[in-house]
Amino acid sequence: MRLHGAEDLLRNALREVLRADGSYAARRVIQAPAAAAVLLGFSAFAALFAARALRVSRGRRARAVNHAFLALAVMAGLIALRIVSFHPIDALLYRPLHLNWVIDIGATAAVVWSAHAYRAALARPAAV
Repeated sequence: MRLHGAEDLLRNALREVLRADGSYAARRVIQAPAAAAVLLGFSAFAALFAARALRVSRGRRARAVNHAFLALAVMAGLIALRIVSFHPIDALLYRPLHLNWVIDIGATAAVVWSAHAYRAALARPAAV
């Protein structure tokens, strides 16, 4: 996504839609509910996914896959929040701790760790 600039393309396309509609100046009215929907939707997804993962996760490979999917969901939630670009959320993401970087790098590291754990689990014989 980064190589192709998909996030920037989508953000710019949404801005153009708002400009064409004449709603760009009033975008704050749209951004607040959109940011809330992203946060609530992600929270619900994370809770459901965690409950499912706890029930289904048997074995190292399954846990590695579940961790990778959860990290990808965190990345998707972060991307959605960056696209919505609501000022109070942006203040948290980009200032002063740069949570944007922390979350992005952390989720990427979790996916890399999950891939390594999955590969290591494949190399070991399954426990009987």
